Amino acid sequence: MIRAILFDAFQTLIDLHPSYAGAFADVCRRFGHDVRAAEIEAVLPEVEAEHHQRHQPHANGWRCTAEELHERWLDYNRLVFKAAGVRDGLDEMAHDMERRFNSGEYAHSYDDAMPALQALRERGLKIGIVSNGTQGVIDCLQALGYAERTDFTLVSALFGFEKPAPEIFMEACRLAETAPHETMFVGDNLKADCEGARDAGLRPVWLTRNGVDQAPVPFPRIKSLFEVEGLLNAPVASVE
Repeated sequence: MIRAILFDAFQTLIDLHPSYAGAFADVCRRFGHDVRAAEIEAVLPEVEAEHHQRHQPHANGWRCTAEELHERWLDYNRLVFKAAGVRDGLDEMAHDMERRFNSGEYAHSYDDAMPALQALRERGLKIGIVSNGTQGVIDCLQALGYAERTDFTLVSALFGFEKPAPEIFMEACRLAETAPHETMFVGDNLKADCEGARDAGLRPVWLTRNGVDQAPVPFPRIKSLFEVEGLLNAPVASVE
C-alpha cells in the first residue's frame, strides 16, 4: 500500500518559462547580448557534456556540499553563456541567472502539477519533493506555492547526497515516515530519479511528458501527473 508519493522538481512539477533556453537568452538580452533561445538550445548538449566532465559528481559517491553545488551551477551558467558567444561579464551574468531562477521569476508549474498534488493529498497521502539542488530550489518552490501543498522538500545540497544515491531516498522516506516499499517516486530522469528510487527500494514512476523515449522499463511510465492516482493500486512492477 502506497502511503507517500515523492516528486522530482524540475521537468516534473515545474519548468522554466518561456523555456530553459529562453531564460538564458533573456539574461543575455538584459546584459546587452543579442542571443536567441534557439542559439542557446543548440549549445546545451556540448555544455552539459563539458560540465559533466568537469565535475563528475558520481566520482565521490554522489556526495555534495552546499558550497560545491552552488559553484557547480554557477559554472554551468557561465559555460552556457560562453558557448553562446558571450565573452565579458560571465560571472555577473551567472549570478544574475541564479538570482532570477531562485526567485521563481522564470519558473512555472505544469498545468497538471497543482491539481494532481491536491488530489493525492485529499487521499491522505504524504507528499514530498526531492531535488538535486540548493536552497535556491526551495526558494523557487516556495515562490510558486508548493510549501503549502507538500509535507516537505529535500534538496541534495542541504542533505549531502544527490540522486541517485540511496541515502537521499532513504532520508526522504524517513521524513515521510514510510518504508521504501510504501513510497512512490515520480520523476523525469531515468537514472537519477527512477533507477535511483528502485535501487533504494521505492516504487518508481517515469514521467516522459513528450512521450519520445519508448525504451522498455521495469516500472510504470506516464505522460501526465494526472495518471499517478491511477497507479496507487497497480502491481509493484509494470512494463509497457
